[in-house]
Amino acid sequence: MGTTAHSPLRGRNLAVYCFLCAVWGSTWLVIKIGLQYLPPLRFAGIRMGAACLLLAPFAFRRGLARPTSREVRYMALAGFLQIGVSYALVFVAEQWIGSGLTALLFGTFPIWVGIFAHSFLPNEPLTRRTLGAAALGLSGVALIQGPAVARAFQSDPHALLRGGGLVFGSAIVSAFSNVIIKKHLGRVDPTRNVWGETLVGSVFLLSLAFLFERGAPARWTPGAWASLAYLTVFGTALTFVGLFWSGLFHVPSQHSTKRFDMSSPFTGPTSSVCRLAADDTSSALPDLGSALMSFGRPQRTSRWKS
Repeated sequence: MGTTAHSPLRGRNLAVYCFLCAVWGSTWLVIKIGLQYLPPLRFAGIRMGAACLLLAPFAFRRGLARPTSREVRYMALAGFLQIGVSYALVFVAEQWIGSGLTALLFGTFPIWVGIFAHSFLPNEPLTRRTLGAAALGLSGVALIQGPAVARAFQSDPHALLRGGGLVFGSAIVSAFSNVIIKKHLGRVDPTRNVWGETLVGSVFLLSLAFLFERGAPARWTPGAWASLAYLTVFGTALTFVGLFWSGLFHVPSQHSTKRFDMSSPFTGPTSSVCRLAADDTSSALPDLGSALMSFGRPQRTSRWKS
C-alpha cells in the first residue's frame, strides 16, 4: 500500500495504547516474581501453552484465509525463534539480572530489526538517520542503567555477563524472527500467526523443561499462580487481542515493514514503566535516558505493517 501519515492516537486507541504500555512494561517484573517459585523453562512453556489455548477462538474464527503450507513452515520457524528460543533466553537470564535491566537491554530489539531488515528486505536500507537514531537509543540505555551495571559488575560480574548476554541474544533472535514475519507472512492473519507461534514455542519450551528441569522444584504458591495468570491473560492473550482489536496493528504487505511489529511503538513509554522495577528511579539519568530512547526510535511515515 502507499505511504500514509500516522493517524493520531485518541479515544479508544489511546486507551488501548496506554494499557499495552503499562502491561507489557510490567511483565519483566512479573517474570522475576514468578521465578522465585517456578523453574524458568517450565514457567515460560506453561505461560505460552496457556496463552495458545486462550488465543485459539480468535485464531480460528470464521472468514480467515487458511495459510499455505509454505506460510505454515515460516510460522513454525518464527514461533521456534521468537517464542521458543527468545523466551527461553529471557526467563533464564532473569535468574541472574534484575527485571529493569532485562527490559532495557531488550529495548535494543528495534535496532537489531533495522540491521536485519537492511540485509534481508530490499526496501529497508539502513540509512544515516536510522543509524543516528540507534545511537541515541543505545545512549539512553547506557544512561538509565549505567549506575546499576557498574554496581552489578562490582558485586557479581559473571552473573551480569551471563544474564545480559542472554537478553541481548533474545533481542537479536526476536528481531530476526520479526523480519521473517514481515517478509513471508504478510497474508496471514495476525491472531492466527500468534496462535501458531505460541503453539510451536510452548512445545519447544516444555520439551526443554522436560530435558533440563526434571526434578527441579516448583512451588505452586499463590504468587506463582498469580504471576502465571497475569503473564498468560494480560501479558500475552489479552494484550495481543487488544492490539488487533484497536486497529493499532495492521497486516503487512510482503515488503512494507515500516511501523514495526508489536513492541516497537511501545519501546519508549514502556522504558519508563520498567524503571519502577529498577534500583535507580530517584536519579535524573533515567529520565534523560528514556527521552533518548524515545527519540532514538526511527520515525516512520508509512502505516505499520501495511
